Amino acid sequence: MNALRKNDDEETTVFEAIFKFPKLYLLFYLLAVLVNLAALIVAIVHFFIPIISTSLAVMAIVLIVFALHLYAVKKNSCVITNKRIKGTACIFLGSFLTSSTYSYRLDEINNVEIGSALGVHTLVLVFTQGVGLRNVFRVSYISNYEEAYNKLTELLCTVKNDKDLYADIEAKKIEAENKQAAALERIVNTGNVEIPSQSSSNADYITQLKGLKELLDTGIITQEEFDMKKKTLLM
Repeated sequence: MNALRKNDDEETTVFEAIFKFPKLYLLFYLLAVLVNLAALIVAIVHFFIPIISTSLAVMAIVLIVFALHLYAVKKNSCVITNKRIKGTACIFLGSFLTSSTYSYRLDEINNVEIGSALGVHTLVLVFTQGVGLRNVFRVSYISNYEEAYNKLTELLCTVKNDKDLYADIEAKKIEAENKQAAALERIVNTGNVEIPSQSSSNADYITQLKGLKELLDTGIITQEEFDMKKKTLLM
């Protein structure tokens, strides 16, 4: 099974994703800064010390969170090769950053989808077996997500998974059985394979030789038996 699926081609990069910070999120952070800036100006004019301190603290938090969020987006990476999809997933949650690398063979992926929410475009990988939460893995903040989807879909159409390989094996078995049955049927229709007499016509000789070759190809007779009968035909 593994031998049938083994890809001996050299691994080459066919696509590299571009990650960008969503404009909607950028607008949100900008509004938060402007609101706090306005509150700070009002507090300074009226000399409200508590409001000044609060506004400065909130603005500092907003800027720190924005910097961490921007860093997380830029640290993401996604590369698609002729064999797998791999990269780095950096997740920002609250004020915490978690980063990890991933690498999945293309034959592990059953389907690929696109998800979009609040300006964030996500490539959703659906696996044939349990990999990650609910058999899916998400790569978010991809700017050229449509190109990534098209390229990955194109590659998945050329990759065989376990189900495809089992189907191929069964198809090959059926094909071999059909060839064997067809060879036997031809032999029956043309008569048993017997050593022809010297008075046999040239057409009979060709028919007998074709029948012998089909029996050899299907494994009904051995190479030694084929050579012996062929030698007899030539006498």
